Amino acid sequence: MTRLRHRLSRFLAGNSVEVVPSWVKMNVPRPLKTILKIAVSLGLLGYLYSRCDFPRFAQAVSLARPGYLLLALLCTAVFVLISTVRFRLILRDHAGFAMPYFSLLKIYLMGLFFSFFTPGGISGDAVRVAKLNRGGGKLPSSIQSVILERGLGFLALLTLSAPFLYREAAEKVVDAAVLLGCSNGP
Repeated sequence: MTRLRHRLSRFLAGNSVEVVPSWVKMNVPRPLKTILKIAVSLGLLGYLYSRCDFPRFAQAVSLARPGYLLLALLCTAVFVLISTVRFRLILRDHAGFAMPYFSLLKIYLMGLFFSFFTPGGISGDAVRVAKLNRGGGKLPSSIQSVILERGLGFLALLTLSAPFLYREAAEKVVDAAVLLGCSNGP
């Protein structure tokens, strides 16, 4: 109990806390780690392959317009690059933690991958926090930075969609006014 209390006090004080307990850390030879990673990756790909309906997937891809697919890919790439810049600025200004852009891009892409391919929306955020903590950042500031980046992303999405939401609401108000005006006729 005292060890837990000590770790909790270190966490609250802002000192880094081990993400992985010391008994889990083992000295596994590098080639064995690589073989295990490849085996797990192939196992996951095999599972996805068994769950995919390829004729339906091929039909959907054949119906898609290549220009739209290219545009979507380009927009996604721009989104990731801009989001990485935003994340770097948050880390630098909020957490006082500087990291090279391409290292952060790698972390951001890993988080994006886990968000897309694992259940739950926060698994990618957990990966980003763990990688930042391992890269020299303090755990509380890493958590705060990821949450702040998520919140700013949501605020940006809300800001970009506000004109469309306003237009939709304005059309409904006009429709309601027309209906009320028609029903109160002479």
